[in-house]
Amino acid sequence: MLAFSARGCFGVAILLSLIQPSIALAGLSDIGGTYRYGHIHWTANGNAVEFRLEVVFKRNVTGSYFSGSAVDGLGAVGDELTLMGRESPQFYFGDGMIEMVPKMRVSAYSVAEDWIMGEYVKTYEYSAPNHNGQPWMARFTGCCRSSKLVNNKDISWSISATIDLSLASKSPRAHSLPVISVPRTAPRFFVPADDNTPGAVSWKVATPFDVGNAVQFDGVSSFLGVSLAQHYAAFNTRSCGTNGLVSGPACLFQTLRTFAEPAALTVEGWVWSSQAAGGYVVSVGRGAGLSSSPNPSPLFIHVNHSHVTVGHEGRASSGNFVKREVKFAVCSNPRLQATDACRLGLTGSWVHVAVTRYQMFEGPATLPTSVKVSYKVMVNGEVLELLRYQVRPRADARYTLSGGLNYEAGESPIMDAPPFTSNDGSDLSLLFGAFRGGGVQPSQRSGPEVYFAGRMDEWRFWNGARTPSAIKSTMNQPLKPEKRQYYGDPSADRDLDRPTRQYKVNSVLMASWSFDTLCPPDNAFCPLPAVPAEYPAPDDTRVANKAAYHAVPAGAVTAAPTDNTGVMFYSEAGGVAVNPVTGEVTVSTTSTGLHQVLILLTFANGMLHVPVDFIVDVLDASCGGDVCTCTGQASSLPSLSMYAQAVSDPMYSGQDRRAMYVGNAVEADLLVADTTFAASVLYPGSLRTFAGFSMSAVFTGSKNIPASLTMETLRTKIGFSLGALKSGERMRFSTSQGQNPAHMEMRWLPCADDVGNHTVCADAVDLGLGAAGTQACGSSQAQALASTQKCLRVQVEPDPAPRFLTGEGLTPTAPIEAVMGRAVEMTVAAVDDNCMDTVSISIDEAAAPAGAALGAAERMVDAATGLAVPGPCAGVRRTLTWTPGYAQGGLSAELCVVAADTGGTGRCPGLGPKHTRHCVPVAVRRCEYALLFDQELQHIAGAFRTDWMRLWSLNPQLLHPDYIVYASPAATISVGHLMRVQPGEDAPGVARRMGMPLEQLQMLNHDIDVAQPLLHNQTLCVIPNSCAGSAGSSYRQRYAQPAFSRDAPPHP
Repeated sequence: MLAFSARGCFGVAILLSLIQPSIALAGLSDIGGTYRYGHIHWTANGNAVEFRLEVVFKRNVTGSYFSGSAVDGLGAVGDELTLMGRESPQFYFGDGMIEMVPKMRVSAYSVAEDWIMGEYVKTYEYSAPNHNGQPWMARFTGCCRSSKLVNNKDISWSISATIDLSLASKSPRAHSLPVISVPRTAPRFFVPADDNTPGAVSWKVATPFDVGNAVQFDGVSSFLGVSLAQHYAAFNTRSCGTNGLVSGPACLFQTLRTFAEPAALTVEGWVWSSQAAGGYVVSVGRGAGLSSSPNPSPLFIHVNHSHVTVGHEGRASSGNFVKREVKFAVCSNPRLQATDACRLGLTGSWVHVAVTRYQMFEGPATLPTSVKVSYKVMVNGEVLELLRYQVRPRADARYTLSGGLNYEAGESPIMDAPPFTSNDGSDLSLLFGAFRGGGVQPSQRSGPEVYFAGRMDEWRFWNGARTPSAIKSTMNQPLKPEKRQYYGDPSADRDLDRPTRQYKVNSVLMASWSFDTLCPPDNAFCPLPAVPAEYPAPDDTRVANKAAYHAVPAGAVTAAPTDNTGVMFYSEAGGVAVNPVTGEVTVSTTSTGLHQVLILLTFANGMLHVPVDFIVDVLDASCGGDVCTCTGQASSLPSLSMYAQAVSDPMYSGQDRRAMYVGNAVEADLLVADTTFAASVLYPGSLRTFAGFSMSAVFTGSKNIPASLTMETLRTKIGFSLGALKSGERMRFSTSQGQNPAHMEMRWLPCADDVGNHTVCADAVDLGLGAAGTQACGSSQAQALASTQKCLRVQVEPDPAPRFLTGEGLTPTAPIEAVMGRAVEMTVAAVDDNCMDTVSISIDEAAAPAGAALGAAERMVDAATGLAVPGPCAGVRRTLTWTPGYAQGGLSAELCVVAADTGGTGRCPGLGPKHTRHCVPVAVRRCEYALLFDQELQHIAGAFRTDWMRLWSLNPQLLHPDYIVYASPAATISVGHLMRVQPGEDAPGVARRMGMPLEQLQMLNHDIDVAQPLLHNQTLCVIPNSCAGSAGSSYRQRYAQPAFSRDAPPHP
């Protein structure tokens, strides 16, 4: 069965309209279903989940169904439209809360392909991250699908998403057009998914296991049992019928036991028997324990290859148990004689079996012994006859009873009802897959005489008789408890007074079991746990004792796949497969036309999923290369191509610079003046761009038409259909330019809130031929002929800050040791990993020493190849030059530069230039100076406030005071003595002792403050003046370490 259901999907907060379905039906019943596409995705913040439901319907519906602001009077983007249908669209959150989906806001539409897409957004807060360790299951349901589908036509839809907030805080989001056209010989396309977590999503085609499951019995000892002990206790309170209540445990017990008040019982469900002998599918009898004092079974249903046998147990005059049963022949109905149910039998295929038991009285309904019953059986909604009444309907007057109750066609002769004693409810159970009545002998407690081998699904128990038309109207629909208006209200007062026989057309659902359970992804036959009834739901406030409805397994009971052929609820699209890694879908079928396909996007290690439900239009066309032609037609199908590029604002001397990214690789870093390009970025590839920078894409649609087809050439006009965009996306699309080929341009400036993956899906449409072109290609869809969809994925990343390039010949990182008078040259290079951005390098003036300057910027390109260096984006390089001056000996500083980018266009809020700072430590040696070309000692001595003779005496390597040989790099000379400070010394004292001005001491030692104490072991540069300094030493002791040794450790 369809299992987009959640346990406990019913509550007091139901928001249903009992009027709207009838209004919608009046306008839609004659045109077939309008639903085309559905997709649920969600994000969470704590336990609050924002659901986004994307849904597509047929746009052009008779009347004012989707009227809006478009020029044709129908819906347009931004319109808010009311949703209706034969069943009102509803959204179930999975915890009992239900909400109507009354409106959608239009996000896309196609006039040519006749669809309109809208979005419904709802934030809902769950009470817990999951439901007792199982995911919450949210569902979107309604009716109906298109009547032109090859599979699942004109039936209700139901799609589900699972939510476990302990496993994930968001789901993937799919992108697809609602109807995808594919040629029969090349049926391939992608269904993209964005979740910004690469590798986290897996694709798979939904199977019946994903949309519900059945229960499987081994035919040896397995069954499911629902204890009737609590139902019996409720029965003893005589609660059935009290205050008009015609459902609940007491009523279920009374209808199964045929006691007094209930007038009829209908039991129905689906059966798949694995052996011709069949077995007992439903009965009432003993549960897991076989009582030593058993009571008779008040009901059993047996199905074999050709017959359905129903009845109950009674007691013979001897006191022994005896079966009172009737056997109905499947081939007794003329309508079934032409079907597989009669020709092939009931083995190995799903069939629907319904049994109605009528309760009657020959006299006053005062004594239980006066109760009589008769049975009627239907297979697939068709009434069967007893073996002796084959084919012909009858109305046998021999069995006319008091009150004027006459038999209908198919009813069995009357028989005594099951005997009733006051204590026969304590050990009874409702059994699925077994018969364990009072007459079951120990030797018969296993095997086909007692147990059923096969599968069962969706069993329902009604208070009242279901007519054949009522059975047919619901047997192919999963009955969900939240749709109570369709099943009768258990609290409503029904006219059950005999002999009016209103119970034959006025039934109320008492209980149903769908046997759904969540199995691991790799095991569809997992052991079945105890399963609650689908109806009444656990939180149904109208029916008490819900725990009494749990079906408990005994023996090897497992879940199993349900039908996938369309006999029951769901028909798979034949030949559909999807690549689980890329999302590429292939459709291998010879059947042209519209196929409904359901793909699940699984995530959280396969534990959760969201659905994307769409239509594939398989065209009768063959392809040669990129050209596809309809069979028997001369002209081709429309084709679509795309190219896209990220485009910067003008820079580099006003030129427009563009960068092409495919995946994580840069295709090109180009100046448009240098070259042009057009690269494919179709999904699963992607165009990478950055927040704050523009991008553009061009969509080109074309169609090959032979020159001889002049009229078709004149009529052909190519247009485009686009899928929905993410909420808030600011993409702009031009109108279609040209006729054949035609072009459409997309421009977009993504900003900070657009970081992530974005996908746009489109197809090219021949607007000229209209529906005639599609139908000529083997499609039943009344729409224009279209190409297969193609999707462009744009990966928006945060704009990165520039970074400095380090290494040989690039920005240094090691400290620099400088000498006064010698120029320091430092190459600084930076790059931005956003190739569209501009990088500039400047000196940090606040930290740079005086005189530092930068040379001109140059773009880093390999001279031989012309390729960007370091690649993929070109770096920018400048040379920093600084020459320490005469007064900078002893200077310790940093040479700091700043790399800055543009930050984009400047039109995105919160985005602006980004800066990266890089500093290199520099220290200038004391008392050391680098000679410049033709520089004389006399000139240098004047700069340091000394005389040439003292400089010459400090530099014994200079052999003549007037003739100095210049070398490169320039030779250095000493301009003073190095002195290590001892305890108690200060700057004024050192200056007096050395006979030098305090200002000269300051000039020679850039890092000291003459007003502050000197530090022990601090190194100074001094130029002693023997004429002005102290005449003698002021120290009288020897030092362990020479005070003026260059090898002495410096002060920290």
